[in-house]
Amino acid sequence: MNYNSHGTNTISIGCFDEFDVNRSKNLMRIFYELKKGTDCLYVCCFRLCSADESAVLQIIDKCTTMGGFKNIEFDGFQLSFFVDANFEFKVIAKVLSELFFTFESPFFFFSKRAVNNEKVFQFLSDSVASSSLITSLLTGYVAYKEVEDDILWIRKSESESFECITKQLEQS
Repeated sequence: MNYNSHGTNTISIGCFDEFDVNRSKNLMRIFYELKKGTDCLYVCCFRLCSADESAVLQIIDKCTTMGGFKNIEFDGFQLSFFVDANFEFKVIAKVLSELFFTFESPFFFFSKRAVNNEKVFQFLSDSVASSSLITSLLTGYVAYKEVEDDILWIRKSESESFECITKQLEQS
């Protein structure tokens, strides 16, 4: 897979297609690499890609059934929850991949240490907040989608590295 660097703290990776099994697996591998060494995952997704909420409700049902997902909230526009470090991440990588294709604006914050989840959700849901603001205040990675449906953007804190991700991409 190809990626582009945008300065020292941001990369973009494309192209992902939910109907291409190999590319969906690559997306899950990237999420898996991002989770290594982090304590918490905070998820905040905005605007469904379609008017049909059934896909999100199925994802929420799956998350509820598996357990480990905390503070799941969905209001028809925004979905948010967090997962602590004790959860088996191979399972959630599939959920994140599904959310990537279900929402227009998914944000996934992989935090190096657990922080007050209300504070993180406030940052993620604030329209003024950006990945650079989040990674300057909190240590970790933010993975997100912008205008392009098939491009994953990743921003890291200054102290972090993209090495694990770029190695994964070079092997793909």
